[in-house]
Amino acid sequence: MSILPMMGRNRDARAQQRIEPQPAPYPPRPEPLPPGPQQLGSTSLAAVDAITEHSAADIDMVADGIEHAAHEEAEGLRELARRMRTSGALAQERLAKFVSAAIQCSDAARLMRERVERRAEFPPETEPTAEAQHEAAAPAPQPNLDAMEQHLAELSASHTEKAEDR
Repeated sequence: MSILPMMGRNRDARAQQRIEPQPAPYPPRPEPLPPGPQQLGSTSLAAVDAITEHSAADIDMVADGIEHAAHEEAEGLRELARRMRTSGALAQERLAKFVSAAIQCSDAARLMRERVERRAEFPPETEPTAEAQHEAAAPAPQPNLDAMEQHLAELSASHTEKAEDR
């Protein structure tokens, strides 16, 4: 007789006899003790650390945004300064040409006035010849204001083109 068949029979018999044990009820939880000063201090420190870390992160984010906006504004101001320098240089060139033309006109007027005064002080002693009478009868050529204005407009256009090319 072998042992295996006997063991199988006993197992079946034991399984039929086996009663599932009931789990033991858990003991009631003890009531928590009121927190002590050390626990309150630790909790407070942890809360302060969390609050300061979140606040610092928010402040860093705002500072980064401000730096970015300030950088953009600085770039805009630099571009404005560059444009002002260019405009100033063009205005200075135009003003220098205008002053030069005004000085030339003033010098021409002064020379003409001096000639008229000299003629008035020292009138010719002889009778004027026919050629001199013709010159006296013909009015002195007036400066061509239209040509001067056109020349100034051409200078202004050429300076504007140079400024745009820069």
